[in-house]
Amino acid sequence: MWEYAASSFRLFAGLSPSMDVLAARLRLNIERSWEDLGAVDAAVFRIQKIDFALSRLEGSPCPDVFVWVSRAHGQRAIIILSRVRSTRATDYLAEVVRAMAPWRRDPRVIELSRLAHNAIALSTSSAAS
Repeated sequence: MWEYAASSFRLFAGLSPSMDVLAARLRLNIERSWEDLGAVDAAVFRIQKIDFALSRLEGSPCPDVFVWVSRAHGQRAIIILSRVRSTRATDYLAEVVRAMAPWRRDPRVIELSRLAHNAIALSTSSAAS
């Protein structure tokens, strides 16, 4: 199932808490599936009409749980991520902005960068308070 569903998502972030902890906190059911590299645990959920997924590849050297967002809602996901008040979320947004620098003249990248910069500023100002 995950191999089929993954084509509708793009990788968005990595989280260090375990899949079990995240699923319990979000009240999600974890499903076991398979992909080319082996067994994968996955959970799909929706926030404000945006589809997200969590996945964790069994035996992966990277312990992070991957966060995926629907390909159709990438920019709206930045807005949701901006509401997360954490250093890791802010660092991730800054990394996204740096990675998009070669395409900074594209109107879509300009808008995404503006959203990310606003989110970083919000997060930084609320952390200072």
